[in-house]
Amino acid sequence: CYPQNGLVLRPANGSPQTDASPPASSGARVSHGPATRLRVGIVGFGTFGQFLARRWVGRGHAVFAHSRGDYAKTAAGMG
Repeated sequence: CYPQNGLVLRPANGSPQTDASPPASSGARVSHGPATRLRVGIVGFGTFGQFLARRWVGRGHAVFAHSRGDYAKTAAGMG
């Protein structure tokens, strides 16, 4: 769970979310399966933001982007 406006967000069932991921040094791998769809936010939709967006959209994730410039046509072309 991540803090937002000073609050800690909790899953829909109301139980606190804990990080059950093993330490990186353990060599264990965590798989979320093909059904896990992320909602990704990008601040800045320049060259690198577009690179990230293409990768996440290509993997089926929902991407929300914000930028000072108008990239509406570019974003529409991504899906």
